[in-house]
Amino acid sequence: MYMEFLPLVFALVMFAVSAVVAASTRGLGRPVLWFCLGLLFGPFGLLWGLLARPPGRPCRYCREHVRDWALVCPHCTKDLADA
Repeated sequence: MYMEFLPLVFALVMFAVSAVVAASTRGLGRPVLWFCLGLLFGPFGLLWGLLARPPGRPCRYCREHVRDWALVCPHCTKDLADA
């Protein structure tokens, strides 16, 4: 009786885990939030995790994302203080 829903549940859990992995590799926190988004919205939650921008701003030297409050880029170690 419940075997019809098993592939749907499996697919939703896979979308949820994929959304967590996609968001964590992009530097986004809150894995429980991304798991819930992937579980509730399926492929749209995964797409959101893939397209979401990491917090902060790009470094003007190496173009990697750094936090807004950072004074030195952790990637290229250049000074980011606006003088």
